[in-house]
Amino acid sequence: MARLTNKEYLLRRKFLQRLWDFNETQKFYSLLTPNKQQSLHLYYATSNYDLSDKAAIDYRTRRTKSDAFSSGKAFNELYRIVVGASMQVGLDCDYSDLRTITKKIPQLNKKLRDYYKKKALEQSKKKGTYKDRPRVLPLVRQEIDVEKLAQALIMIAKDMAKKNKAS
Repeated sequence: MARLTNKEYLLRRKFLQRLWDFNETQKFYSLLTPNKQQSLHLYYATSNYDLSDKAAIDYRTRRTKSDAFSSGKAFNELYRIVVGASMQVGLDCDYSDLRTITKKIPQLNKKLRDYYKKKALEQSKKKGTYKDRPRVLPLVRQEIDVEKLAQALIMIAKDMAKKNKAS
């Protein structure tokens, strides 16, 4: 198995960060298990946009071989998901070239948004299908979003207070 070069590592890191930047493409992460998402975030430092290329490579050298292996498998799975979705919505690009697909992520996000709107409109005409049910998928972040956590706790507290008043 070929060793991941620093150049390829930085290209993969940029790809993962670009996916994370847009609402529709960020959802691809949720199609991986939480452990795989976490391994990508930890190995590629996806949420740390301030890292220079040199600092990112230094960060990578402090990771273990096990981190590299698990994140490599997770990356390959995520990449296949992205390529499949890109083909499904008709994004025209060379899918074997990571640099090209990275540049086209904003276009992919727009095509996905349009595609999902069209699908939702078609589904609204077909009432009573199993797709009417909400679907919940986990989305792991590298760092805790304190604001979202606080909002969730407030919502839980309000719900609990409402239930206590009702009983």
